[in-house]
Amino acid sequence: MPNGRPGAEPRAVAAAGFDTTKTPYSLEVLCSALMEKLGPLGFETQPHPHWEHMRLVQRTYGPTVQAFCIQVQPEHDRQYVHFMVRWWLPAVREAWLGRLDEIGGPELRGRIRPLFMPEHERMLGNFHGRRDPRLADNVLRSESDLQAYAQALATWCAEQGMYFQNAPRNMAELGKVMLSVDQLSNVLRDGESGVHGSFYLPQQMGLLVLALTCKTPLREVWLETLRHRQRVTQHVQWKHVTGDDGNSLFEGILASLIERPPALQA
Repeated sequence: MPNGRPGAEPRAVAAAGFDTTKTPYSLEVLCSALMEKLGPLGFETQPHPHWEHMRLVQRTYGPTVQAFCIQVQPEHDRQYVHFMVRWWLPAVREAWLGRLDEIGGPELRGRIRPLFMPEHERMLGNFHGRRDPRLADNVLRSESDLQAYAQALATWCAEQGMYFQNAPRNMAELGKVMLSVDQLSNVLRDGESGVHGSFYLPQQMGLLVLALTCKTPLREVWLETLRHRQRVTQHVQWKHVTGDDGNSLFEGILASLIERPPALQA
């Protein structure tokens, strides 16, 4: 009777020599494989600021930071690999956080959820961690599993890294992508739906900064849309930061940004 229960399937055992608890080793193998492909494109490996089981393989490209986020999750007899593609806008994030410091006090910055630090801006393009058939099995039970997955992941990421060359190279191009009519419709629809968790605080404020600094004919429409969404659903995202609905702080940051537009990278 395997596992002491009638009918129970035998438990899979990790191959000798592969310690499923050693996530740093697996992360090193994965990142090394990625860097062979991505290093020539300007990518570097960075630790995640909060999670020890995650690494970032990233580069600065124009106003964006493009990153592949790799996480290794240990189990009793295996490891699982999770990865995502992220676009971050450091200058945009700092623009609104600086005003938050001035108006609400610098201690509020520390209450922004670590999950979204660095900021989790709304994605650009079609990179949403889409999977490739070569990466269908993300379970590692042996050294050979790890090596095979690392090579498949590196090849896939290199293909995406080349596609990144079409990314916006300056704030003007970024504004065209982020402040399009389609994006506006998505934001308005998301606000009307009452779905609180699908649009986070850094996304809201990042779009506010972009609407104020990028030359778009939809500037006023964006401001009113974001203000409307703040009242309808976004206020719940402020409660863990300010303890209230955040409406007055939103208006204060908005007024400050209008009065003193941030100097963002051209």
